[in-house]
Amino acid sequence: MELSQKNIAGIAGLSLVLMAVIAGVGYGYAINSFYIANDTITTIRSLDKFISLLKLTIASFSIILILDIIVTKFHND
Repeated sequence: MELSQKNIAGIAGLSLVLMAVIAGVGYGYAINSFYIANDTITTIRSLDKFISLLKLTIASFSIILILDIIVTKFHND
C-alpha cells in the first residue's frame, strides 16, 4: 500500500503532536512528581511512593522514541 504525500504529512504531524502531549505528561508531570533536584536520597525514597509514575515516565519516553522513529521514517521518504 502506497501512501500519498498528504497521508505521510498527516501521520508525521500527528506523531509530532502526540510526542508533545506525551512529553508533557511524562516529563512535565510524572518526573516532577518524584524527582527532587540535587537530592538523590530523597528522590530514591520518593520512588517507593511513586513507582507507578516512574513506570509512566519510562513508558512515555519509550512511546516518544517510537513516534520519533516514525517521524524520521516519513521525513526521509
